[in-house]
Amino acid sequence: MKTLEYSILYKLIVLYMLENSTSEITKSQISDFVLERGYIDFVTLQLAFSELEENGLAKSRRINNRTLLTITTEGRHTISSLEDRIASSIRQDIKNYLSSNHLSLQKELSVQSHYRALSSRNYEACLVVKDQQEELISLTLNLPSKELAETVCSNWDKKNTAIYEYLIHELLTTSGI
Repeated sequence: MKTLEYSILYKLIVLYMLENSTSEITKSQISDFVLERGYIDFVTLQLAFSELEENGLAKSRRINNRTLLTITTEGRHTISSLEDRIASSIRQDIKNYLSSNHLSLQKELSVQSHYRALSSRNYEACLVVKDQQEELISLTLNLPSKELAETVCSNWDKKNTAIYEYLIHELLTTSGI
């Protein structure tokens, strides 16, 4: 009986995070939160993710190498009626985490990069920065090797702000001609 109660609690914690997040959230972000605090172990969390999707309470979608999890209408009804089964201290911890990590959670989703093979010796790196769902910048670069495409994507993840600022500055500065 206790195992069933805990299984329900774990799913409710995930639903509560999804319901209270102001933007989309990845499975990885949820995992970081619950595992760091010891609320759930990794295997149990993965089982909770699967069961939430199987029961139509959440749905997932892949973007690049991230899996986004969103709450469904049925999930909203469920958490609305059962959220009091989560200890108020855990609910507050979730709200504090989402509030204090809002920018980093959002940034993780707003910066995207991936590459794909065009031929055996030609790769395309696609680099994007979004604000909410609106693209601020989208670059596509053709590169001669997989290694260079990987390097470009890795550097985009680290240096996108500086690159974006540089481009805007250069494109908006008049040349004095």
